[in-house]
Amino acid sequence: MIKAICTDLDGTLIPYTADGISESVLELARECKRKGIYFVPATGRPIASMRKQFAPVMEECCYICDNGATVFEGGHKLLGSTAMPREAAIAIAEDFWNNTDGQGEINFSGVWESYLMCRPHRNNKSGYSMEERLHSNGSICNVIRSFSDIKEDIIKVSVFLGNGVAAYADRFIDKWSEYNCSVAGLYWIDTGCATKGTGVKKFCEVKGLELSEVAAFGDNYNDVPMLDIAGTSYIMESSAEELKKRYALRTDDPEGVMRRILASC
Repeated sequence: MIKAICTDLDGTLIPYTADGISESVLELARECKRKGIYFVPATGRPIASMRKQFAPVMEECCYICDNGATVFEGGHKLLGSTAMPREAAIAIAEDFWNNTDGQGEINFSGVWESYLMCRPHRNNKSGYSMEERLHSNGSICNVIRSFSDIKEDIIKVSVFLGNGVAAYADRFIDKWSEYNCSVAGLYWIDTGCATKGTGVKKFCEVKGLELSEVAAFGDNYNDVPMLDIAGTSYIMESSAEELKKRYALRTDDPEGVMRRILASC
């Protein structure tokens, strides 16, 4: 029996062309609560962004944030976190900054806030800068000039590439595989010591669930550790062919599948 739905957001529940969570997703979260099933967004975004996106149902959900590095119940109760070695985080950030042809902007994630190293340019395919994107998502952002300005543990390092990740993914993914380097969207490459799989395991441990009782949904490479361990896993039809071959269950309507799961409970 399914007792938790763990779902990616961007590219899965939130189309890349959309600005945020739809009312139908909020109602889905409410229905999960009524049925006694955990609704768990699993995202690379920080908890501050979740507070904005899921404000009407914030305390009715749990959240796997920062690609599994943080796990929350509601908007403020931290269930667990996984920090990166500071020296490794800075080395990765320097590599991202120096080897993206003057394009890469760096986001350091702490548990509660983000720290940004920005470029002066604004002209790119995405139509926005990293700072603009994170502010629009509700993140709490601090623009920094030095690594020493980060006073808390670093749990994730990401590079934002406003012209797309395609030209840079191969440059970094194998090099930083020890830190789970993966494509996390059209414009993002993420690294950290945790994965979404780490987050799902921590959530299940705290809540006393078996992994076989989890249904997971995703569309990108950073979703693989979560999809690999969940009892039931769906990959989006819009995903790369390599990913679609990996999983038996596919969908272009994750909300519909989730509603069928709820109807069977």
